[in-house]
Amino acid sequence: MKPELDLPKEFVDRMRNMLADSDAFFESLKGAPVRGLRVNLLKADIGVIKALPFRLIPSETLEEGFVLLDDACGIGNHPLHIAGLFYMQEPSAMSTIAAAEVSPGDYVLDMCAAPGGKTTGIAARLGGKGLLIANEIVPSRAKLLCRNVERMGITNCIVTSASPSEFEKCCLNAFDKVIVDAPCSGEGMFRKDPAAILEWSLEHVSACAKRQSNILDSAAITLRPGGKLIYSTCTFSLEENEEVLEAFIKRHSDFSLISSKRLYPHLMRGEGHFVAVLEKGGAATVKGAIQLDPTQGLKPVKSGAIAAFFAENISDTSGLLAFESKEGKVFLMPECFTSLKTPKGMDIRIPIFSRGVFAGELIKGRFEPSHTLVMALGEKFKNRIFLKQDSKALTSFLHGDVLPCDKNGYTAVCVDSEYDNIFLPIGLGKASGGQLKNKLPKGLRING
Repeated sequence: MKPELDLPKEFVDRMRNMLADSDAFFESLKGAPVRGLRVNLLKADIGVIKALPFRLIPSETLEEGFVLLDDACGIGNHPLHIAGLFYMQEPSAMSTIAAAEVSPGDYVLDMCAAPGGKTTGIAARLGGKGLLIANEIVPSRAKLLCRNVERMGITNCIVTSASPSEFEKCCLNAFDKVIVDAPCSGEGMFRKDPAAILEWSLEHVSACAKRQSNILDSAAITLRPGGKLIYSTCTFSLEENEEVLEAFIKRHSDFSLISSKRLYPHLMRGEGHFVAVLEKGGAATVKGAIQLDPTQGLKPVKSGAIAAFFAENISDTSGLLAFESKEGKVFLMPECFTSLKTPKGMDIRIPIFSRGVFAGELIKGRFEPSHTLVMALGEKFKNRIFLKQDSKALTSFLHGDVLPCDKNGYTAVCVDSEYDNIFLPIGLGKASGGQLKNKLPKGLRING
């Protein structure tokens, strides 16, 4: 079927004017969308790809990214996906992670973060060092973001849900890198998401460009001098890409464009994408404070039950500090979180959805550890059991069943990656009397 019959005429005309090889571009839209996955560097090195039971080739956009050649139906239920070893991500979208060039210790703000592909990729490259704030303005999508942060075992991330403009008040010149993967008209996703075609119009393009400009203005304020602003979209329109950036630089003369790149589906294995890097001028040593306090309402852990749990069950908390709320909820956070404070009287309207690692809670004087804790620190549990990917025991555990177990107390259930003797935590159980009571959250259990 000819693309002119499926796509808005205005879009077809614009792309024919933009591309000398437009016939090849439209022909590519008749094909199947390209799927990809990214290795979670917090769990293993890139070599683990050899152990994954899928046909893969390297992505053109990211070293730890790969293109999936198989249909791989049900890949989301594969044990290694549940254990956070890899994240399903469209290959072109990985280019934003590569462009950010984050280093361990950086302070990074991901302004439009859900569902979490770029957040989790950035976190993996931070290696647990530094700070990552992942913001999503839509609360329901922020909850999805939290689930992906949890699955990937990230310890140094704060998930928030607020308008980007709220960060102007409390994060002046504060971040080394700010990522704006902006909401857009989605032209690059037409092959993957036909619903985007129905939503497309010239008016929608213009509305997106205006919103993108507003987000970039907020991002500019939060970035420190010498810092990098990474702007990306999944659209082809000049209005949302080059023209947005040209207007931004006119408004912000201290910014300069370092690089920009367009990715087309007929020229690479992936969907459509645009990514640019801008640098903020000024002395790189000047860095403002982040006045958003993740420890607000918390105090350092004093409960003997909590301290006893960690002493008895976990060999090392990897430099994370423990805090508790008056309701008995316990969080582990990196030390850098304690330097983030909100001045008295300052009106900060940025809801925090997650902070560091939600470790568990006190219930009737007894500490009950969380699934989040085992996903982040399961390899540090003193009690662990190791299950093969294709074992009946692992299938039973993922169903929510009780397992035979010769341990006593809380036990991390780990799946064999079949690479370099790496076993990945996938859930938690409590052992006694020769059995392991299953603590896998019901929403994560696989039926059938």
